[in-house]
Amino acid sequence: MGVLLFHVMCDAQGIAENDRAPASRNVISVFIAELAGRYSESAVRNAMAGVRAWHTLHRHLWLADDREVDTLVRAAARLALPKRAPQPAFSLDDLKNIAGRLDWSISLDVAVRAALLVCFWGTAQLGELLPRTLAGAAGFNPAHCITTRHITYKQDAAGNSVSVLHIPQTKIEPVAGEDIYWGPRSDVLDATTALQDHLDVNKPSVSQHLFGYLDKNKKLKTLTKSALLSRLKVAALVASTTLVPGHSIRISSTTHFLLSGLSFDAVRVKGRWASDSFILYLRRHTEIMAQYLQEDAHVHSEVLRRTAVLMPVARH
Repeated sequence: MGVLLFHVMCDAQGIAENDRAPASRNVISVFIAELAGRYSESAVRNAMAGVRAWHTLHRHLWLADDREVDTLVRAAARLALPKRAPQPAFSLDDLKNIAGRLDWSISLDVAVRAALLVCFWGTAQLGELLPRTLAGAAGFNPAHCITTRHITYKQDAAGNSVSVLHIPQTKIEPVAGEDIYWGPRSDVLDATTALQDHLDVNKPSVSQHLFGYLDKNKKLKTLTKSALLSRLKVAALVASTTLVPGHSIRISSTTHFLLSGLSFDAVRVKGRWASDSFILYLRRHTEIMAQYLQEDAHVHSEVLRRTAVLMPVARH
């Protein structure tokens, strides 16, 4: 893998073939710099060992200064990000089991169901839809939180209905905001139907949070992220289904669309990922990649490009 990463780096930097072996001290330094912040110290050392072994195998001189290499590797280790384990993902059956345990006659459950399905089919981060607290800086503010005025319904050129929810403020677009969108479904997991049921039951106004629900005093209360996760935890326990962390709703959505055959580029755009970094979060890699592993040179090239390239540091 070290040699592969080395050649990927050289291709990206425009380093000629004859400058790769023997590699100069500068080339080796650039290689370590490219790995810094992306890989652990042990991974960088293994990559360097692979490049050096490749030189030895092909009878090339090793021009790098080992003391300099060691210093650079130790410096790179200080920039390495903590290892992030792949996020757990749930299936549509899990989603159906959890959503099925929510009571249609309870105002909170109706709001939770709508928020859950909008988050899943919109491939959104839960924190983009729900505030962390009821008040304060992390609470509801109509200037940067979603309300009923942020919902629109559109049709594409083929006449298919698309639901659009504009999020006024996100980490990537703190001023202009971003849109999430989803299409209709004919089953109980249809987000548009769940959202409309919520609007009919809880009736939030344009000045209140979109996912507000009626409390015991019949007053509208903003649904927070913690309140939603607490309710889902109980529903998952009743359904004998493992509840995943809030961020994993987005990962589960991404996994679902990839397994359904949507291309990497289409999923990246739908999920508003800044890069292919979402691949680092995924589980079920074998199932996702199986449909691409065909006897097709273009497909193999695409898989190699996406899995072997030096991935930019994840920003989400």
